[in-house]
This record gives sequence, structure tokens and C-alpha cells, in this order.
Amino acid sequence: SVPIGVLCQFLLMPLSATLIGRAFLLPYRDPLTSQPIGKDLFLGLILVGCSPGGTASNLVSLIARADVALSVLLTACSTILASAVTPLLTKTIVGSAIPV
Repeated sequence: SVPIGVLCQFLLMPLSATLIGRAFLLPYRDPLTSQPIGKDLFLGLILVGCSPGGTASNLVSLIARADVALSVLLTACSTILASAVTPLLTKTIVGSAIPV
């Protein structure tokens, strides 16, 4: 279940952020100047989507009486992988929508 959790962390969240960002943020323009400002918001959303969850998930697991040990293990694995995977995902996703 750990590999499935890590894959979901680094596939589903960035995919969701990309779909939401492309649908709502990239076409967004400042109402006063009509300048496109959606690119900055898109980059921020992608960074949040590519970053792994933190210790709050462990607390929620405890409150929900779920498997806290599994939650801690998934948090540790995704945090270790994040130092390499997050920059690669961000460059790949943002580079396809915004010239970097």
C-alpha cells in the first residue's frame, strides 16, 4: 500500500492541480488592466499540487481512527522523494504551459 500511496501523492495531486489551473487560472486576466496574471497563480497552484502532504494528515488519521503508522510511513516516504520529484514535476507541468 505504500507504493500506491506515494504514486497517488505524486500523480493525482499534480494532475488535479494541472486540470484546475488550465481550466480556471491560465485564461484569467486582471479586470483593471487586462494583463494576464493567471500564469503566476498557475505556478503557485502547481507548486502546491506537487508538494507532498505534511503532518496534518497524520493527525487526521488519528482522529479518524485510521492506520496512523501507515500515514506516518507515507509521509516519510513522500517527504524523502519530494526533494527530487517536486522540482521535476513542476518543471514538466509548468514548462508545458508557461515558457520557462
